[in-house]
Amino acid sequence: YGAASTDGAWTNVPVANAESNQSQITVAAGLTASLLHMAWVDDIGGDRDVFYAVSEGLPMSPLNGVDLIDEASGADQQAPALAVTVGADGVEQVLACWIDGRNSSEDLYLADVSVGSCRVNVLVDGKGVESNQCEVALGVAGCGEPYMVWMDDANGMREVYCSAISPEKGPPVDVRDGLSTDQSF
Repeated sequence: YGAASTDGAWTNVPVANAESNQSQITVAAGLTASLLHMAWVDDIGGDRDVFYAVSEGLPMSPLNGVDLIDEASGADQQAPALAVTVGADGVEQVLACWIDGRNSSEDLYLADVSVGSCRVNVLVDGKGVESNQCEVALGVAGCGEPYMVWMDDANGMREVYCSAISPEKGPPVDVRDGLSTDQSF
């Protein structure tokens, strides 16, 4: 549910249009004042997938979210995060990332969910070793460059990693093409 006080009293409005369990919602404001980008976990298909929707302000009726997951292994996804920036073409770019269990470990995935994007799920794994990622955050630096920060146990202990995505490169590309610039600190 969401609520707004713009019309006086707070009014609760259901956000997701599904007879299922939703959890772990995250919201990011669009570049225009009234756009709200939302991502959440939903078990409508039997497993927990990340869904995305955008609304012009608080929705007056439930939204039909789009399942961002591009595989059907039945694995669970969790902990979605969103960031909004200006893409290389000068248009609003919306990025989503989440923790994904489709492989033998919990991995970080990223997708461009902007209008007209193909929403390809990109594995963010510059180490090339099996490890577990968790506690993901997605942000935008002052220069407009999006970045991810997460915890990773690749070295046998939990450490903080980050990866930047250059707007000059356009939409995110597969890590084989150099997306991940992981640095441990």
